[in-house]
Amino acid sequence: MTGRERILKTLKGERVDRVPIWLGRAFSSDHGFNDFTEEFKYRDKKFIELRSHYYGRCEIFRQYSMPRCNRLLVTPPEYIHLTEKKQSKDHVNMHFEISTPKGRLTYIDQEQKNISTRWRLEYPVKNKRDIEKLLAIDFKVPSLVFDDYYELEKELGDKGVIVIRVESPMVTVSNTMPFQDFLMYIATDFEMIKELTEVAFERIKQLLQRALKKGIGPIFRIMGCEQATPPMNSPEIYNELVYPYEKKLIEMIHEA
Repeated sequence: MTGRERILKTLKGERVDRVPIWLGRAFSSDHGFNDFTEEFKYRDKKFIELRSHYYGRCEIFRQYSMPRCNRLLVTPPEYIHLTEKKQSKDHVNMHFEISTPKGRLTYIDQEQKNISTRWRLEYPVKNKRDIEKLLAIDFKVPSLVFDDYYELEKELGDKGVIVIRVESPMVTVSNTMPFQDFLMYIATDFEMIKELTEVAFERIKQLLQRALKKGIGPIFRIMGCEQATPPMNSPEIYNELVYPYEKKLIEMIHEA
């Protein structure tokens, strides 16, 4: 049984020859490392040995991010520009600008040496006026190209599966502002947060529809809903900001 067959049958609850084994994100890809944040993957001898052992015996999951589905209210990328990049020995700061009809927004992201994640040091939304700026951007879905997905699928073959990353509508709202501001707005202006989540959902739905029509799939991973769980938020908030929207996205995937 191939790795792909083993994974898909397991997810469907069917009998397999053995339990699929996946060791996490560090083993999700064997190429395309970020030289700065993932240097250890090709310099650490023990890690290299472990990866060599892993690829001969375990299943392979490759993550593929849905094009244009970012955590900035799904703002079209043509409005987002890298304006400056400052690198030191242990970190790199990336300065961005978002062009809107009502004025520019700025934010700063940081990556650290040999840590495979990204921090937001400064957020584009600093007040309600900035929310109006984001909403003023015209959202249109162009013809999406998935050549990189098909190339990855061909390279992977039957060894494993591609997992398509889709953002939860709620997290594309929360990540536009400091998290404490997001929590405060939930307490003081919940309807505004709900309306923004609706906007994000409609945008993500359009992107997902395009992807499904192109045969992208079959495994999808919706990211970010943990921000609406205790202790940050109550189950009631989760049922308002996550459940109804993710349910609709999941139904779309199952119907495709």
